[in-house]
Amino acid sequence: MKRRFSRLLTSLLLPLIVVASGLVASAASAPAPDPPPSYVAGREPESPVADAKARERLAALEKRIAAAEKSLESVDARLGRTIQPPTPTRNFERRMDDIERRLTAIERDLKQIDALQREQKQLDNRIRKLESKR
Repeated sequence: MKRRFSRLLTSLLLPLIVVASGLVASAASAPAPDPPPSYVAGREPESPVADAKARERLAALEKRIAAAEKSLESVDARLGRTIQPPTPTRNFERRMDDIERRLTAIERDLKQIDALQREQKQLDNRIRKLESKR
C-alpha cells in the first residue's frame, strides 16, 4: 500500500514538488524511467544484464521517491500551520479569546492587590501593637 502511494506521489506530484522546492526545472520535465522489465506484465528479464539494469532503475526510482518525499516534508515544514481566511465568526472568536485573556490577567492582578492590602493591614496592626506597648 505504501509503495503504491509512493508511486502515485511520484507520478502525480513530483513536478509540483520539484518546482516548489526550488530544484532545477529541467528535472521536473525529465520523463520518468521505464518500469523494470521484470515488472511489466509478469515478464521475466531476457538476460542477467537486463535484470541488473532493471534493479538499477528500481534503485534509482526509489531514490527519487525518497527525495520527493523529503522535498514534500520540507515544503510542509516551511508552510507551517494552515492559515484560515478571516471570517466574522473567527474574528469574533479571536476577540473573545483576547478579552478572556485580559480578564484573566486583570483577575490575577486584583488578587495580588488584595493580598498586598491584607499584608499592609497586618503590618499596620503590628505597628499599632508595638507602639501601644511603648
